[in-house]
Amino acid sequence: MYGVCCFFFFFKQKTAYEMLRSLVGSEMCIRDRNNVVMITLGSGVGGGVMVDGHVLGGENGMAAEIGHMIAEMNGRLNRNTDVFGVVEEYVSCNGIARQARERLMAIPESGTKLEQLAGAADKVESRHVYEAAALGDPTSVALLAEIHERIGVVCINACRAYDPAVIVLSGGLIQAGDALLVPVKAGFRKHHWSLQEPTCEIELATSSAAGGAAFCALQAIADAASPQQAAPATPCADIWKWGLASNAVLVAVIGLMWWKR
Repeated sequence: MYGVCCFFFFFKQKTAYEMLRSLVGSEMCIRDRNNVVMITLGSGVGGGVMVDGHVLGGENGMAAEIGHMIAEMNGRLNRNTDVFGVVEEYVSCNGIARQARERLMAIPESGTKLEQLAGAADKVESRHVYEAAALGDPTSVALLAEIHERIGVVCINACRAYDPAVIVLSGGLIQAGDALLVPVKAGFRKHHWSLQEPTCEIELATSSAAGGAAFCALQAIADAASPQQAAPATPCADIWKWGLASNAVLVAVIGLMWWKR
């Protein structure tokens, strides 16, 4: 740990920043991009934003909480926050599964393709919805059409807020591949303004979360090494920053080694 910390201590800002860029370059869809939004579609919905080469943190470290943006006033209740209509209640893996179960419960007849694939209505997961849609199940097809358009709108809102060059979709839902990406892009174009043609690309992630952790760690190193950054309030704050960065790099490198094996 201390060796890593001391090693990076002697790097100037440019060196650390170039390392940061080369590491992020392993994610081909964001190579040489300074403005990126990542939307993670997993059990919930997460987000990350890089503007002009800098990852946004926010006052409380909660910037880019895309999953908790309100998509529909008085919509579905998020029981973790007691807020109605947040994004993750609609487009997360768990949110999709809940909506599918509710729709199945409302259908008088049983034995739909979706129910057959899951084994029972209360066992439905998001993967079953995609599998059933591929077989032409009308409940699944209709639900996914709504989900994909909602994700397209989330991407539009990300563009209006951050003006990214690329939006990267990550998380378990991207295992659906083109069955997710193609209709999301269609929804994005449908709701894009008429002021100009879309310039933002939407892509699926290809590398691990460890790369993102390393990116943030190296950015912390670059910030700490920069003479332009404001000095920390106390010497302890500077030590804490270097210690956190070195530990994060070590964890990220181990994670990358494990993922690549």
